[in-house]
Amino acid sequence: MGYTPLAEYGLIGNDDRCALVSSDGSIDWCCFPHVASPSVFARLLDADRGGQFVLRPTDSYDAHQQYLDRTNILQTTFETDSGRAVLTDFMPVSSSGAESTFQPAIYRRLRCAAGTLRVECEFVPRFDYARAETTIERVDDPRDTSTDDTTPVAADDSAHDRLVAHGGDEPLFVQSHGPLSLDTKRRDRAVGFQRLTEGETLWVGLQYGEHSGMSPKAYRRSLTATREYWEEWVAEFEAAATQIVDNNPWYEHVVRSGLVLKLLINSGSGAIYAAPTTSLPEQYGGDHNWDYRYNWIRDAKFTVQALYNFGRTEEAERYFEWFRSVSDDDPAAIQPLYGVHGETDLEEFELDHLAGYRHSNPVRVGNAAFSQQQTDVYGAIIQGIYETLQHGETLSTDDWDSIRAIINHVCECGTNLMPVSGSSVASNDTICTRNCCVGSPSTAGSNSPTRVTVSIPPTAGKPPERRFVKPLSTGDTARPPAVSSSISRLIARWMRARCWFRSMSSCRLTTRAWSRLSRPYWRNSLLTTGWSTERSTPTRFHPNPMRFCCVPSG
Repeated sequence: MGYTPLAEYGLIGNDDRCALVSSDGSIDWCCFPHVASPSVFARLLDADRGGQFVLRPTDSYDAHQQYLDRTNILQTTFETDSGRAVLTDFMPVSSSGAESTFQPAIYRRLRCAAGTLRVECEFVPRFDYARAETTIERVDDPRDTSTDDTTPVAADDSAHDRLVAHGGDEPLFVQSHGPLSLDTKRRDRAVGFQRLTEGETLWVGLQYGEHSGMSPKAYRRSLTATREYWEEWVAEFEAAATQIVDNNPWYEHVVRSGLVLKLLINSGSGAIYAAPTTSLPEQYGGDHNWDYRYNWIRDAKFTVQALYNFGRTEEAERYFEWFRSVSDDDPAAIQPLYGVHGETDLEEFELDHLAGYRHSNPVRVGNAAFSQQQTDVYGAIIQGIYETLQHGETLSTDDWDSIRAIINHVCECGTNLMPVSGSSVASNDTICTRNCCVGSPSTAGSNSPTRVTVSIPPTAGKPPERRFVKPLSTGDTARPPAVSSSISRLIARWMRARCWFRSMSSCRLTTRAWSRLSRPYWRNSLLTTGWSTERSTPTRFHPNPMRFCCVPSG
């Protein structure tokens, strides 16, 4: 079995779950119950052992993917010599007033739109990164009451098949509605074949942990509710971000970027995943394969900026609360990254039994960078806080005490600077110090800022120049920052330029790449240099499939 090019994956998800669906109808990456959990399907990282969930025609076909307009509902269209079928994949969202419910489930609908075609369904879960033994058994009495429909399921609406897969103590339920029967003779997989004619529809539902009976009617209602949820979310940012969306030739790309960012936000904590995948290589056959399913302070700062530009103040403010909780800690203990549920120990280990994407190994889980000192984190925190102040947030006395502690810690760090991957000490140093510019009144009561500058990048032939104006004392009165507009513009230009060149020279794609799309100049630059699915996969590429969700091919 070969590996699917990354350009041929689309992303679906809800709240704290994501799955990658290939253009051949296979779910090749999915972790339950959340993004950073062990995988259930991991064919992305091992074509033979990883596991997958396939729904597609058996005959040769042409396929292309697209999203339902202004949603994260993915459609894959198959064209064969004898007919055409449309596969719709989504993770369900239901809303009740202001509250939304996100289920650990995937619903799949395969509809024959023209002619006839023979289809196959192959359900091959592999729990715990394919380390746990998988068993699949049939569940008797498929008739049930749908939790989405209080009326009993009619005889013609009852599940044709209902199975449960176990891996350790993890149950994964699958049920089908329609002319399909799944064979479980091999015990570790379920396979079925069926011929569909024009107008016939097959529903297959996947639910993790707990099972609720679903009728085709309930599936249809869930699809409608999920579509409405995403359309309402987009409508809210369209109304708030008129500067971005009005008369904008890149409107569709901006909307898609916002929807991808939303998928990476954990609604419970407000934290933001840098990526929904692990161990995709910086280059084929290389060993720079890292787990990015965590919240990087530096990367998430750019996402917050994009969310504000999108008019999504709710998500940005919730992340600001997360920023506050981090900056309240001892500055010396602040980590470059955290688990989105607050985890601090992200011990890294390797999965030697998995081959890696296109045999690029090792496959890693966890990230040892959590224990590194990456001093640019402090600048990212200050810049993130400054961004929120421009949108109506206020700082308490305790907040200012935390900011003082961060800046004084930066002064004490001196030359002990840890560069980020792919950058120099000087550039890392500059992120740290250029952004740590805050206002503090003098003893005479002046409002002019006291600038703490740790270092200036070296020029040719000269060592770095170090300047310590003065640390901020706890006796200083807390006031809002007084950073001049010229300094702010300088910081912004420098940061954007740095991110642009890093993204072009590094293969790590994070939420930062998508947040850049909220600014017209950088959006145009990205899209005119080949950031679309129509570009063939280069030798060096961004390994995160998020870049391919902007404009699905076809």
